Amino acid sequence: MKDVKPVYFYDIYCFNPNKCTEDKGVLLLETKLKEYQKVTFLRSEQKPQIVFLLGGDGSFINFVNQQWKQNWKIVGINYGQLGFYSSYDGINTINIDEIVDESMYANAFLIEVNINNENKFYCLNELSIFSNELASCDISINNTFYEKFRGSGLLFATPSGSTGKNKVAHGPIIFNNQPCFSMLEIFPVNHLKYSSLNAPVVFGKDYQISLTNIKFKRTLNLVVDGNNINFNNKIDFIEVKLIQASLQIHGLNNYKKYIERLRRSFIKEE
Repeated sequence: MKDVKPVYFYDIYCFNPNKCTEDKGVLLLETKLKEYQKVTFLRSEQKPQIVFLLGGDGSFINFVNQQWKQNWKIVGINYGQLGFYSSYDGINTINIDEIVDESMYANAFLIEVNINNENKFYCLNELSIFSNELASCDISINNTFYEKFRGSGLLFATPSGSTGKNKVAHGPIIFNNQPCFSMLEIFPVNHLKYSSLNAPVVFGKDYQISLTNIKFKRTLNLVVDGNNINFNNKIDFIEVKLIQASLQIHGLNNYKKYIERLRRSFIKEE
């Protein structure tokens, strides 16, 4: 009896239509999948198992933030600039043996932001809370008071987002999708009568951070992965915690892939 090949349903999203048209990226990817001998790939927009994202980090992040509840496997192919979340830097570099390898995928961790117990937002990279003038709030960890913060703001980052704004602000890089998130104080007040810990803090997945008694003079900016959140009501309460997405990202738990991404994106030795 002839062996029956496994079937994988897939879909393709291209967030750079001009480039996809110019280099026929979608057609080339479909051809590669069709020619692969170990698995039968069938395209399905309704129930894909694997979703290929052709774009840069911005498109990738926005897609994951919207679709994190889906039971999809995501493969990023860089069609943008940085491409930190991409496993491959173009169609010609993809390795289909890796793409069908279940061990290459891991559930993404996102930050859930709860505002006033009324609105929730999700971020794959980071949440920044800041004011152009002095702001203050009480910070509690798992309902235990931690400190009264005074300064410009706070930055929370996921493991995969720790190489974004968090890195620029000299926060810790969390290696290889560990189940934790970081909090970094932005320009805290520091003088003889007041000082905060003023050091990055890394929390495990069972911790939640609550901000209460929030005070600012004019505007408090809440930015979720680069998107400003307009909140008309008074902000009395912000809760931040880590959640695990149903969606899985290719190469997220593979330390060799992670090192490749770090080297490709940030490290220059010549």
